[in-house]
Amino acid sequence: MIKEIDEYRIGQILNKNFGYSLNSKFIDVFGCPIVEFEAKEAFNFVQIVNGLSGRSYYFAEDGQVIQPIIQPELSLNELSILDYYHRFPQLFKGGKYLIPYRYNKTMEKKKTEKQVILERINSAGLNPQDCVITEITYLQGGSLEGFTEYVASKLLINEGFLTENQASFPKAKDIEGIPDIAAYRIPQLQNTLIENGFIGYGGFLHELALSRIFGTISNTRILDEKQWIFLVGESKTGPTSQSDFLEKERKYFGGGYYDRFLQVTPHSPRFNEYYDYLGFDEDGTVRLVWSPEKQDVSNKEWKDMKKKELKTYIINKMKSYLLQNLTFNELTALVDKGKPKTLYEFHENLHSLELKQVAELIKDVVADDRSR
Repeated sequence: MIKEIDEYRIGQILNKNFGYSLNSKFIDVFGCPIVEFEAKEAFNFVQIVNGLSGRSYYFAEDGQVIQPIIQPELSLNELSILDYYHRFPQLFKGGKYLIPYRYNKTMEKKKTEKQVILERINSAGLNPQDCVITEITYLQGGSLEGFTEYVASKLLINEGFLTENQASFPKAKDIEGIPDIAAYRIPQLQNTLIENGFIGYGGFLHELALSRIFGTISNTRILDEKQWIFLVGESKTGPTSQSDFLEKERKYFGGGYYDRFLQVTPHSPRFNEYYDYLGFDEDGTVRLVWSPEKQDVSNKEWKDMKKKELKTYIINKMKSYLLQNLTFNELTALVDKGKPKTLYEFHENLHSLELKQVAELIKDVVADDRSR
């Protein structure tokens, strides 16, 4: 187990497990090496490491904080990812620097933290728009659950999973709470996405909304097995106990939707032998330790029905993310034949489209953009 994830450890973990470059040129300014990665992966990091247990952001040209978050549903009252792209194009270009920042407990210090960070960036001669800031709080564990969710997701993606964090399923009334991590292997669906270049093997679900900005993927690998695997995970970097995890396990498994439970606790041992476990070593290595599948007492036929229900929600999420590659005029043209009279009918017409149909349409739109 690792004693602490600090500014230095963040870079060490990302370098050792995923090969991101460490830049030591500015240690005197930032107190640690900073991570270099491409614009798309920087966006993935900001998307995942945000919420109640983590905070990451960009700076705009005027020094204002920007957190471009993709919503899992099409929304008329939120900025879309294309809005962010057109308003702040520099954020989506070139290489980026990940800068960890630990702030002081004193609120007066907290109020000036953005000014301090900007001063450090400017003194290093870096463009603020090329920097991603990730915060470490003064609390025990640093409020770094979001960071560990990113690390867990990247390792699961390498295993061929589609992942999301803070996964909510509002229509699935049997799922209590919001899991920190959800991961799915559904070969039939994923191969449709892989064949159209939206993911390479596994991937973040939100990446489906980024194809018009970053293009499609050519280096892909098909999933050849047929088994569905649904995994749910809980992450804690602060104080926690076995009873905390038993409560989460009961909530998530109680509905019968998930097959596996992943414990992500860098500073605590595995609480149950049937939990999958993310082990953090002192040298920065992170190990995904699989356990025998949890033996569920529920009826298999009933559980298969629940998994089919969850699969339907996941398909709808996939389509919603893919459709966010389209402009409003393109969306309205897509449903024009149905002549919707209300916003509800408009959304229903969009969701009635088959996943393969949507994937092929978006692929053609992206290809047309790139050929201009």
